[in-house]
Amino acid sequence: MIKTVAFMPYRDARTLVPSSNAALIVIHEAGSAFDGSINTNGWGYHSSIGIDDAAYDIDQIKSHGIEFYEYFEGCATKVEALKILVMIKMIKENPNIDDLIITCREGRSLSAAVAKFVASSNRLELDGDTTHANSLLYRLLSNPYYFDEALETYVTPPKEKVTTKKKPKRSLFPLGWIDVLIEKIIG
Repeated sequence: MIKTVAFMPYRDARTLVPSSNAALIVIHEAGSAFDGSINTNGWGYHSSIGIDDAAYDIDQIKSHGIEFYEYFEGCATKVEALKILVMIKMIKENPNIDDLIITCREGRSLSAAVAKFVASSNRLELDGDTTHANSLLYRLLSNPYYFDEALETYVTPPKEKVTTKKKPKRSLFPLGWIDVLIEKIIG
């Protein structure tokens, strides 16, 4: 059960002493592996995820259309939100973990969004200014499916209509029930 949640920049996380009753989530830039500058050994739980610190909204999804992912590659999506929610669930289910620490490069945006979400959904006090919390990540953690309709409408290319005519089933007898009976008998 999470009793405390905190967020901080890498520079502060590098000085932490790992604890078996604490969990650490490291958010690094998308497309690159976590550089290992923070000690991940000795924590009750640790994981990392790559997300770029940027945001989009429904109007931007509409305006970029099919090219949306080219412009917003690396930004948080439903997939990253669901991964973080799974991490949080695993941490909450571990009876030995009391504290959750989230870190990102600057410790103001992405880590603040996750900490704000965890604190608000678990009625926990949160020290620190979340004014600059990444609004996109916070929104997706609150509702991972928030952008699904807009993405389906404006980004996913329309599916081509397949207009193939089915060949009519040839009947041995003009009455359909006889065909069914023969099919059941013959197999």
